[in-house]
Order: sequence, then structure tokens, then C-alpha cells
Amino acid sequence: MILDRFEMKFVITREQRDRLMPVLLPRLRADENAGEGAYYPIVSLYYDNEDRDCYWEKMRSFGNRRKLRVRVYGSLDGALPPTCFVEVKHKCEGRGVKRRVRVPLEVALAAADGNPIDYPLSPVDRRTIAEVHDLVHKRGFTRCCCMRYDRQAFADKDPESDLRITF
Repeated sequence: MILDRFEMKFVITREQRDRLMPVLLPRLRADENAGEGAYYPIVSLYYDNEDRDCYWEKMRSFGNRRKLRVRVYGSLDGALPPTCFVEVKHKCEGRGVKRRVRVPLEVALAAADGNPIDYPLSPVDRRTIAEVHDLVHKRGFTRCCCMRYDRQAFADKDPESDLRITF
């Protein structure tokens, strides 16, 4: 699966958010990954090399960079069934392009560790896994940092729109 979008990120206060939501909510629906209240937890395992190239490329505002992560959506109580992806995020000319393959967690971890995987994949997904292996074997990516947070995510009710608003 390939996702291509232009992202703008802003730091706002809780008060600003509380003033914006009544204006925005009539146009929005909960994100497809979300449960009640449009909330869902995310766990992301990020990969980088010993020199922390991903970190420094971000800090130095490189226009073309890649990062690797394994991401899990879902809740411990099973209310939101777990969904796992191995992802390559590619920033190019201001657009965020995300290539991701939906697989079980153990397959995602094996792929992101650079190991061969025995799992049925489409040709597009095989190319993404080959890119993952390239990052691991040529750039030395290894597990680096794990983050967990709760997201509140909305999408435009208009199916033709690619608007997403996330807190």
C-alpha cells in the first residue's frame, strides 16, 4: 500500500483545539482505524543506524530522506483489533510518501530486522520489503526507539477529499 500526502503540522494549545473542534466536527468523521471518540493507540518501533542518520537528516531538513518503522494500531482489550505494518516513510520535495505492508507483528519484525520472510505478498508489497531489507543491509538500520501514544484522528466526510486532522 502506498500513501502519498502533503502534511502540515502545527503546535496548538488545548484551548485552541477546543475552539476549533465545534467548527471542524460537522465536516469530519472518525478515522477508519479509530474507535469511540476517534481515538486509537499507536505503538511505533523506529529503526536507524549507529550514526543516527535518520535523526540528523530530519534535524538538517534534508529534502529527500527515508525512515523505517514497524507500527501497530489497536487496543489491549481487543475493542480495536490489532493491525500491524512494516513501513518505509519517504520524504520527497515536501510530500510524505508512505509505503507499508500489512503483516502479522512477528513477520513485520523479521522483515525490519532484515530477515527473509515466508509470507504471501503482492508484487508491490515484495518491492516494499526489498526496500526495507535494503535499508537494513546497506544503511545498517536496526531497532532504535519505541514510542506509544494515543491519537485522535479524523477524516473529511467527503470521500473525494484527502483531508485528515490528527491530534
